[in-house]
Amino acid sequence: NTLVGDGDHELRGSGGILAHGGVEVLDRRRFRGPRRHRSIVDTIRWSYDLLDPPSASLLQQLSVFAAPFTAGAARRVIGEWPASDVDFERDVEELVHASLVAADTAGPQTRYRMLETVRRFARDELAARGDVDATMDSFVDAVLGAALDVTRGGTSVWREEMVSELL
Repeated sequence: NTLVGDGDHELRGSGGILAHGGVEVLDRRRFRGPRRHRSIVDTIRWSYDLLDPPSASLLQQLSVFAAPFTAGAARRVIGEWPASDVDFERDVEELVHASLVAADTAGPQTRYRMLETVRRFARDELAARGDVDATMDSFVDAVLGAALDVTRGGTSVWREEMVSELL
């Protein structure tokens, strides 16, 4: 019941499991229902295809965050995009409503996160657009800028919330 391959190609193992980009997903080829119910990737694709272009673009850009992130951190990354037509509040609300991004409102500020399968899907879409390098550059610039802001604040104590705000 093991999968054979390098994780970048779909290879059938026993039990109807496929490896796609390192993510194992169930594939039900004999299923007679809607295509979107056949695999996790098909379900994500269906939800993604329902998004308007700015929300889809935001999802792609947010794929650089491997850990939960704040709205401020996301704005620093997408703010680096000169032609971004993303309205963060509207578009992140659409992503949360589509269950592509989760919002944790339990703490002092809302933190967002994506499941790894959604993040990889969004990263693949970003790569297909040819914008992975530019988005990663924006991410690195935003994190370094936030770190400089923290160090310029005159504090020598790194508190946990400072580190979480950087990401």
